[in-house]
Amino acid sequence: LQTDVLDHNPDAVIILWDSDLCEDIETLGKEEVKQQFEANVRQVLNQIKERVPLVALSGPAILGEPGSLFNVKRYEGKDPFLDLYRDINRRVCAELEVPYIDIRDAYQKAIPFYWPFQRWYLTTDGEHPNETGTQIEADLFAPVINQWLSH
Repeated sequence: LQTDVLDHNPDAVIILWDSDLCEDIETLGKEEVKQQFEANVRQVLNQIKERVPLVALSGPAILGEPGSLFNVKRYEGKDPFLDLYRDINRRVCAELEVPYIDIRDAYQKAIPFYWPFQRWYLTTDGEHPNETGTQIEADLFAPVINQWLSH
């Protein structure tokens, strides 16, 4: 955070904060894991807000697109946790008066119901955005930036 962001003295920061959902499902549901995630989000946002006047937070996005043709085991059962972490991010942003950008909702709405694959519509690998996914991110981030520029 210090060397990659704060040392560059940015005027604004938009964070695309995904969660580390590589853990086992049993681990993700533990109260201490949720509390640590929230504490991390809160700490990072507060640290940035001390030095940067304009901050927004987005994420998490998706793990696997909804298709089942080539199911990826590591994505199975993670949606409830992505939803939980999105709710934590949304709540912390509201408390800290930081704009929240719901990229997860936009991604979920963009994938057609008939898409049979776990990747390629919005992502290269089920997680990292391809050109279409990147365009969705740009379309969501632009209004926040425009609002900042208009003040």
